[in-house]
Amino acid sequence: MGGPSKRPFDEFVLLQKFDGSFDLNAALATAAGLPLDKLHEAQPKSLASLGKFAESIWANAIALAIFRKKYGKEGEEWDLLAAKIHRLINKALEGHKEIDAQELLKAAEALFN
Repeated sequence: MGGPSKRPFDEFVLLQKFDGSFDLNAALATAAGLPLDKLHEAQPKSLASLGKFAESIWANAIALAIFRKKYGKEGEEWDLLAAKIHRLINKALEGHKEIDAQELLKAAEALFN
């Protein structure tokens, strides 16, 4: 007999790395319920100025959108996790006035509309 089954929310939280970030990979795409190539294609062009960090920032915006859209009812359970992602995104965007964090998050949430 196996251990207790994990809720999808718990499985998703396990994708978060120690520093609070997420990777743009097949596991995140599965959690989003979308093909990985769609996640890549939807990455805003404005992130190009971030170079190698663009994909990471986009992954974190998607993760935050997943928290909001799929697990909003979990409320308090994800508040701290979401706050950590917000801080990561805002810190990464410091000095990049051409990228608006709110617009980035809207683009990520649009994947689920």
